[in-house]
Amino acid sequence: MAAALTLLLPTIAARLALADDSGSAPMKDEARVHLERGLSWFERKEYEKAIEEFTSGYAIDARPEFLFAMGQAHRLDGHCEAAIPKYDEFLRTKPPEEQARRAEAGIERCRPESARSASAPRAEPSSAPEREPAAPGAVVSAPPIGAKTDTLPRRAAEGVMRPWYTDPLGNVLAVTGVVAMAAGGVSLAIAAERSSATGDATVIDDFDARRGLAETSRTVGYVCLAVGGSAFLGGLVRYATRSRRTPASVAIVLHSGGSGIVAKQSF
Repeated sequence: MAAALTLLLPTIAARLALADDSGSAPMKDEARVHLERGLSWFERKEYEKAIEEFTSGYAIDARPEFLFAMGQAHRLDGHCEAAIPKYDEFLRTKPPEEQARRAEAGIERCRPESARSASAPRAEPSSAPEREPAAPGAVVSAPPIGAKTDTLPRRAAEGVMRPWYTDPLGNVLAVTGVVAMAAGGVSLAIAAERSSATGDATVIDDFDARRGLAETSRTVGYVCLAVGGSAFLGGLVRYATRSRRTPASVAIVLHSGGSGIVAKQSF
């Protein structure tokens, strides 16, 4: 910054002295105030504020020294794209050779930065089509967590893998079969016990009653075994034949009051 100030101050002083020597009108007082303020900000490295003051002064009195000062401030502020045009404007005013060399030196310092900016790769616009926003109340399909969007239709069509023991109907049949067979076994055991007890009867009526109860218990036992076996077998068939892939869907429901996730599953 010290080198830049060394170039800036002599150039401005030389321009002011040249104007005085040539008999041209001196810089307007109000413009000179802005120049001095700008130089003060420039010395403090407050380049944006310095540029504001130089610009204000140039609007009052379009003197070339403001152009050179703005070029220097823009360059040191890291904006060579704004500095080069100011240097060029200054050179078009046909300054003395020494002042012209200082402006050209500022342009040369800016060229590497301008070249880097021009050669920097620009981000290519995305070719992916933009999705239209969902209307209020619409149902938007949501992909499973971690799933890629391009595989969502295939996964939705295949369904979700479910274990065999999660089938409700198969579970009901299997449990019912086990309970019925257990009841049949108990009934047959009671029938056997009652049948053996008929030998203890002392009268014919007692004998017939005990034998009748034994036959009834035996019949109930056989029926329970038959029903239980059929139900249990039905449960096994259900487990074996039912598709283990059950279509499932997950949806996001949008409405004016907020949003919610709805999961649908068929059984």
